[in-house]
Amino acid sequence: MAWGIKLRKTLIRSTIISLSILVIISGIFSYIRIKNTLIAETYADIEESLDGYIYMLENDTQSDLKQSCIDFGIYTGTRLTIIDAETGEVLGDSYNDIEAMDNHLYREEVSAAIRTGEGSSLRYSKTEKVDFVYYAKPLLYNGRQLVIRASTPLYTVKETYNSITSSMIIAILLSAVIAFFISYRYNRKVIQPIESITEFARSISKGDFGKSVYISSYDEVTKLSKALNKLSKSLKKSFDKVSTKNAQLEAILQSLSQGILVCDIEGKVQYTNDMFLNILKTETPLVNKNIYHNVFDENIYAILEELKNIKEDKLIIKSNVHFSDDTFRNYSGCFIKDKFDVKKGILLVVDDVTNIQKLERMRSVFVSNVTHELKTPITCISGYAQTLLNGALEDKENAARFINIINDESERLNLLIDDILTLSGLESTKVHVFEGKVDLTKTAQDVIELIKQKYPDKKDVNFNLEYDKNESYVMSGDSNKLKQVLINLVDNSAKHTESGSITIGLNKNENNLNLSVADTGIGIEKVHHSRIFERFYRVDKHRSRETGGTGLGLSIVKHIVLLHNGKISIDSEPGKGTRIDISFPI
Repeated sequence: MAWGIKLRKTLIRSTIISLSILVIISGIFSYIRIKNTLIAETYADIEESLDGYIYMLENDTQSDLKQSCIDFGIYTGTRLTIIDAETGEVLGDSYNDIEAMDNHLYREEVSAAIRTGEGSSLRYSKTEKVDFVYYAKPLLYNGRQLVIRASTPLYTVKETYNSITSSMIIAILLSAVIAFFISYRYNRKVIQPIESITEFARSISKGDFGKSVYISSYDEVTKLSKALNKLSKSLKKSFDKVSTKNAQLEAILQSLSQGILVCDIEGKVQYTNDMFLNILKTETPLVNKNIYHNVFDENIYAILEELKNIKEDKLIIKSNVHFSDDTFRNYSGCFIKDKFDVKKGILLVVDDVTNIQKLERMRSVFVSNVTHELKTPITCISGYAQTLLNGALEDKENAARFINIINDESERLNLLIDDILTLSGLESTKVHVFEGKVDLTKTAQDVIELIKQKYPDKKDVNFNLEYDKNESYVMSGDSNKLKQVLINLVDNSAKHTESGSITIGLNKNENNLNLSVADTGIGIEKVHHSRIFERFYRVDKHRSRETGGTGLGLSIVKHIVLLHNGKISIDSEPGKGTRIDISFPI
């Protein structure tokens, strides 16, 4: 197998490298020991030469410093340099022209000699390409403070290094040859069972727990193969159980309407369900990312920080958090602990309660409006009935008028209740596909005739139907509800149009069937357009009640249109009339 060949090469390479490293380390260690010994001996030699020169100067105060320095250097083979301790000027040197030499006051060994009585250093010379050792001592000569420095190159150390390097190369090559023969002989016996065990382990890692491996080799390897066979069977059982539980848990978490986040104490995400990503409006997977760097929600941060700072078990809750986009969320968080009560992470639940809040507000407004709308006719009926009971029955003229008013208010109350029930039924009905077919052309014609009969006094109003006679305007839908849409819209137009025209228009394009109702009535200011389809919303409440409106007609129209997957819009201007446009998908 290619893997086995690769392993053999690796073992041989490892053995050769190991022996080579051992030889290199031994050589380096030997070199360092020899180098340090040679340097120490060199320091001792130049110190001895330096002391001899100082002794000579102390006994011959009339000596020429420059010439004596040259003579002594030639005699001993040691370079001597004489430096003025105050100015750093070079007064004498065994080998170099002192006029060309720079100031030596701040040389390491010179400064140390001035401060402590002696100084030494080791520096590499770029010119000579070898290390030099320096040793310096101060001397008071004829009342002048001097520093006498001795130096010599470490050619011996360099030669020793070259010799050791050559020996190391030879030793490494011999070690490589020896290691190759030793490794090649024994690695095959070790590699073959390892290859079998590796292949077996690879199959286990891929989820194939049905295989077994049998090896006759060293006792340890044979025992290992038997242990792996038992492990394979045990893993299969455990894996089946874990897979089933994980699938069940994943299905449960993904089916929840709440967003679930599991992270560690530092905020690294371990799990999120799809609902969490939807609620936080992010499409980027968060697993293995830090929640603080990838989600911008201060409420999540606050819960995580509060959990970090408490020791006891506690459920942190934040309810009905209102956001700038008019959405609401509930948050809750707690610790996740293992069976030893050790904190392993944090569970955070986020619930989008926007719809619940909106429904609650709608319910509250609806109840308030219904109460107000029902109270008006009931109060009127009760008031006039009480008046009749208190003696007004004797006044036949007023009694008849009161009874007519009670009758009108009763009819208005009955109409209001019918509209409320209709609207409630529409709101509880979900969008669905209709099986029936509706011809909007015939429906529009019927509605025009019906409204004409209801308003016989509208002599100055022309009712028109505009459509392409060569086109069919048949759609899937509920005929009664679509007829109710047209009745409500045309009836509204008739109530608010004293003269001019009311036109029902039909047209279609590739994707939509379009219906419009336009009039030349009083019109509606733009400020009311966004609310015109709300329940009980009236532009002119006094006029609406006079014309018998309940305030629910346009809301019913909108819900019927939505039930048919349609869209509705309004375009109106005071004094120029109103146009309602509806489009249904074909």
